[in-house]
Amino acid sequence: MTDTGDRWALGLMSGTSLDGIDAALIRTDGETVADTGPAITVPYEASLRNRLRGVLGGRGPVAAVARELTVAHARAVDHRLHAGRAEHAATADTGKLQDMRRAYRAGA
Repeated sequence: MTDTGDRWALGLMSGTSLDGIDAALIRTDGETVADTGPAITVPYEASLRNRLRGVLGGRGPVAAVARELTVAHARAVDHRLHAGRAEHAATADTGKLQDMRRAYRAGA
């Protein structure tokens, strides 16, 4: 974290197109955005996309698909953080990556 009390936050979302999970980093004090970090889209596997479509409207095995979706979100977080390590090696943006790692480990 920084001296201002800002924290890095990782946001996840998926739109109605069901193309995948978007993951983006911001540094915030909870009210204003102080900085933005990198963003990625992690595509859904075709089989998960089909299962998601199959439960739209609350039909079918909603709980099982919700668990799969949760795992996909966890993988997107992992992917975003691993991509950050590669970006760090390429850009040497040490402070931002270290803040991100500390926040991830602390559960911030």
